[in-house]
Amino acid sequence: MNKLKKILALLMVAAFALMSVAFANDTENEENRVQPRSSEYFRSYSGSIVAKGNGRFNIVFNVTARSVMTKLGATSISIYKNGSYVYTIDYTDSGRSEMMKYNTIVMSDTESYQGTSGATYYAKIYLYAKNSGGSDTVTYTTSSVRV
Repeated sequence: MNKLKKILALLMVAAFALMSVAFANDTENEENRVQPRSSEYFRSYSGSIVAKGNGRFNIVFNVTARSVMTKLGATSISIYKNGSYVYTIDYTDSGRSEMMKYNTIVMSDTESYQGTSGATYYAKIYLYAKNSGGSDTVTYTTSSVRV
């Protein structure tokens, strides 16, 4: 019986060790991975910059909430060129309505920006989720991309 307990304990340790390897992060492709977070409101979110040519690029973001949110999206996107702030795209109810959706769980958007060809850009995306229980905000910083 003692030998059986030792074998079972060894198998359990091996199983836990294998399970921990399965959850390791893929750091080679960091800019395209979803960033899960601990939040009552956000299940996951991600963002990236996609170069389109001649200095033009798109800022793409995706947000998944834990439940239906009355408001879900981005309040603003700050753009940085060669490490310095240059511009903010702001959401307003009357302006950039595509940056925010209502009564949804999943939200994604693409915003365009005309930059300088050959410069390196990154963006800070300020995400917002709200329901009847309250709200939460998080900031997602994209990887830098030469456009």
